[in-house]
Amino acid sequence: MTQSETSLRDPRPIRVQYLTHSLDMGGSERQMVELALGLPQDRFAVSFTLLRSAGDLATPLREAGIPVRVLGFRRTSGGPRARLSALLANARAIIRYVAWTRGTIDLVDAWLLHAYVLAAVARPLTGVRALIAGRRSLSDFKDGFGIVNRRLDELARRRSDLIIANSEFVRDDVVVRERLDRTRIRVIRNAVLETPAAGMPERGDLRRRWGVPLGGTVIGCVANYKPLKGLELIVNLAARLAARHPDVRVVLVGEGPLRPVLERLIAERRLQSRVILHGSEADARWLYPAFDLAVQASETEGLPNVVLEAAAAGLPVVATDAGGTREIVRDGLSGLIVPIGDLDALESAVERLLADPALRAALGSAAARDVRDRFSRERLIGATIEAYEDVMARTPGWRSGSPTEPAHGRRRGARRS
Repeated sequence: MTQSETSLRDPRPIRVQYLTHSLDMGGSERQMVELALGLPQDRFAVSFTLLRSAGDLATPLREAGIPVRVLGFRRTSGGPRARLSALLANARAIIRYVAWTRGTIDLVDAWLLHAYVLAAVARPLTGVRALIAGRRSLSDFKDGFGIVNRRLDELARRRSDLIIANSEFVRDDVVVRERLDRTRIRVIRNAVLETPAAGMPERGDLRRRWGVPLGGTVIGCVANYKPLKGLELIVNLAARLAARHPDVRVVLVGEGPLRPVLERLIAERRLQSRVILHGSEADARWLYPAFDLAVQASETEGLPNVVLEAAAAGLPVVATDAGGTREIVRDGLSGLIVPIGDLDALESAVERLLADPALRAALGSAAARDVRDRFSRERLIGATIEAYEDVMARTPGWRSGSPTEPAHGRRRGARRS
């Protein structure tokens, strides 16, 4: 009898707590919400505990009857009085977390660093049976940790029963940087999620807003305006394309600290009408139908949701060979991969697509078919169910006690997998 078959004999659901910073609109947050809504209600009782704030994505969870609670952690910044006030608030938040979790949760699925550190530090007090810690980006930021953060991270590794990475590349990075046994890490890739149709802007309206001439071509890039996203490289690409392709527009969707640098670079290259800083969008997937091709020039990635979303929208993608991008884009079959930081290679790949609309259509169609098969919502949910039940089956004493009531009642309106 398999572990999953054994798990189905227990009369009560596994009580799962999702632990993360907030539920603001974002790729990881949407993945988490979609997963929680898709878990079968007779096997899992789900709740969310958020470190800092709720966010817009808390609404569909609450509408489905899934509890969402906020701990109220604060940043320790400012003057001495502000820091002391934040420290006291954070101490209360830790006490609140223990009180909310102890005796009501079987498994904690913590998606980001501060979340899994909190769950690990508090585990002796909460008594949760299993802790899963997420790795959804590279761990290079840990190279700058001081001694306290290094010790906390080591403690979290020791007290985690399973690490979930969202790409093979991230798993390899964790093995090397964090010196973890590969068998402790399971890869569960992100899913392609459906774009809400309601309120979706028209392609023509968007292109007119961007100043795209009739018959023009839009190269889109969705990325926060911050270092390591290769946005300066894309502006330099636009400068090279300008003379040969006066009808091409480059649209950068995002926001962040690099905006003044980008504005200055665009002005210096006299590209104000060619490169559009669209700004941020709560859900940038609505913009993809107005693009003709997508470009990503990142220097580092885990498994980039924006590349996955562009491929799912049927766009041909030109992307740098960063992180798990190759796990999404099959070079020459569903998109084109270029070396990181190589402007000549990026220009050559984009020129190839600009010159060949049939190739653009073929790559875009292949990309959509490919990712919807390999990155389906059903695969995400199924792999996660298997991970949860495998971890719980290894927990001493699990399934041997008398059944108890779940932390909350049967959810209303939640979708089934």
